[in-house]
Amino acid sequence: MQFLERAWRDIRRGENIDLYLSVVVAFAVTILNFLGAATGTLTQSIMLAILGLMAFSALGSRHLIEGIKKEQALSVNLDFRT
Repeated sequence: MQFLERAWRDIRRGENIDLYLSVVVAFAVTILNFLGAATGTLTQSIMLAILGLMAFSALGSRHLIEGIKKEQALSVNLDFRT
């Protein structure tokens, strides 16, 4: 239940929407594929799109972390100067 509360909070803030959407689409495609309603080509195309979204999200997270690390390094340098 805690996961759903956190997910809903993120979605209301507009955060991680791409990841939550990827999870929903992946499960939907899995179910359709299991039921035989999705073709192999459709499944592959959707999974490639999901992988692209995940890579895009990972790059955004990496840039965010690098920015935080630079800010911390600057603040440490400024603390030693005073």
